[in-house]
Amino acid sequence: MADYKKVRHRQRPRPVERPKPDGNFWAKFIKPTDLSFPGAVYALDFHPLAPHDALVTASARLSLVSISRGAPKVSKTFSRLNGLAYSGVFRPTDGRLIACGDDGGVVTVFDVATKASLRQFTTAANHRGTTGAAARVVRWRRDGLALFSGSDDKCVRYWDLGTGQLLTTIPQAHGDYVRCGATNPAAASEMFVSGSYDHTLKLWDMRGRGGGGGGSNRPVASFDHGSPVEACVVLPGGSLLVSAGTDTIKIWDLLGGGGEGNSPLHSFSNHAKTITSLTIDREGSRLLSSSLDGHVKVYDLQTYDVLHSLRFSGPLLSVGLSPNKGKLMVGKADGCLSIRTRRAATSTTSSSLPSSSSGLFPKTSTNPLLFGGTTKYFQRGKNAVASTGDFEVELAKRHRLAPYDVALKGFKYHEALDRALESRNPRTIVAVLDELVMRRGLKISLTGRDEAGLEPLLAFLARYLNHPDFALSLGEACHFVLDMYAPMVGQSAVLDELMGRVARGVKAEVGVQREMLELLGAMEMVMATQIEGGGGGGGGGGGGVGGWGGGGGGGGGGGRSTWRERRRSVPRPKVVEEEEEQDGRNRM
Repeated sequence: MADYKKVRHRQRPRPVERPKPDGNFWAKFIKPTDLSFPGAVYALDFHPLAPHDALVTASARLSLVSISRGAPKVSKTFSRLNGLAYSGVFRPTDGRLIACGDDGGVVTVFDVATKASLRQFTTAANHRGTTGAAARVVRWRRDGLALFSGSDDKCVRYWDLGTGQLLTTIPQAHGDYVRCGATNPAAASEMFVSGSYDHTLKLWDMRGRGGGGGGSNRPVASFDHGSPVEACVVLPGGSLLVSAGTDTIKIWDLLGGGGEGNSPLHSFSNHAKTITSLTIDREGSRLLSSSLDGHVKVYDLQTYDVLHSLRFSGPLLSVGLSPNKGKLMVGKADGCLSIRTRRAATSTTSSSLPSSSSGLFPKTSTNPLLFGGTTKYFQRGKNAVASTGDFEVELAKRHRLAPYDVALKGFKYHEALDRALESRNPRTIVAVLDELVMRRGLKISLTGRDEAGLEPLLAFLARYLNHPDFALSLGEACHFVLDMYAPMVGQSAVLDELMGRVARGVKAEVGVQREMLELLGAMEMVMATQIEGGGGGGGGGGGGVGGWGGGGGGGGGGGRSTWRERRRSVPRPKVVEEEEEQDGRNRM
């Protein structure tokens, strides 16, 4: 005798979920490694050449973090500064020099190899011994031979690396502190963008400026962000500028210029608090933003949609992505540097290390000695894995049957339906009803029910009759119930209410089917007019939807049934016909 097959639930087709672009890539950044610094981590930058060591600006020093081998660690520190350090950056051409600003308004250039201070750019006021405004922003010119700086005195300065001279100063470039800046990677190397707390971003052209002056102090373009600007970056194409202020990011057209009434190309907000830092990947296709809400968002620069979100503990002040996309670094306000390594990069590094199985390291046995009579002795071999050539004996697994399966196995259809109703799972109940219809036992399971046995069935039918997933299976059950138990109407108030709900549900479903058949007939008429000149053809029938209605057609020579005939052929329970007759009498 064949084994009993359990009732199978009919699975609803799942919608195809389109995976988020890059979702798997960013999810591969594993648990972070944390490094502690004495102050808040204000800025992050990566060496332009492999292995892309990181430069961390925190407190009153710069720290070079080695990430090439093993766990990240601080390899060098640069601390000959006047107060807090700001905006430490590598020279973009070779990474041999580092530039940063400090609280004293001095821009210092260090040699990475020797840690020597090669240049200190100061104003005339600094030479007289006074303290200048903090130089918050320092950026290298594209060729690495000059620097731009912005400070709290609202000025933008242009420095020459070779001579150590100040080429030009733009006094009162902004109406408030200059807090961010960016160079244009595609246009002329003398183009510089500054952002300020006066809500504006300004594009400056330093060509023709030299010898401590010359040129106009008017910007080439100006953009109003609408809030204090915290970060900005120019995209690799050189035509788009991205700015961040409060919780909003805006995209500006540099080629179109700016002025009064100039509006951004796009604006979006996906953070709950102020955005503190922006960065882009080497290809210029992804934008990353960090915020005080503790999140790092990754955006697609074609659609500006959020591709991924990373959650960190505490407010974030800076974010950086290595050029090879192997390291993601986040600087926090509490002095913690969180470093996440992409899993693919770690697997390649670990696979290159020698293993004990290669013979370079002797293999030692770690199995403890087992003594007879102990628990471990009797459990030995419990987790043993079969080797090549071993014969494996498969033990037959006994599947436990559900209560309704046990009843169906014994051909107890009435009890099977009761057990299914007790489960209160609509998919289970519908699966059992389908099984009863297939076995031609539905009428048997519905016959001979009293008020207690009929109430849960009617409640289920009334609730799920018009559900699109179950209408096809519940149609026949509704016909049987309404026809078999119509004489019981008036004997119980509870059953009367439930029967009325089921009858109204059937009537509503029949109305929907009629409308759909009318639509089907109209579509057939349109199609018939399109092929009218092509001769007669075989007829076809129309089917109902959800188990209600249906029809057939004849083949060839005008044997096609019309949609009006199919509409008349929709079956209706007796209770529904009686309600329609009563409605007609009331109208008369």
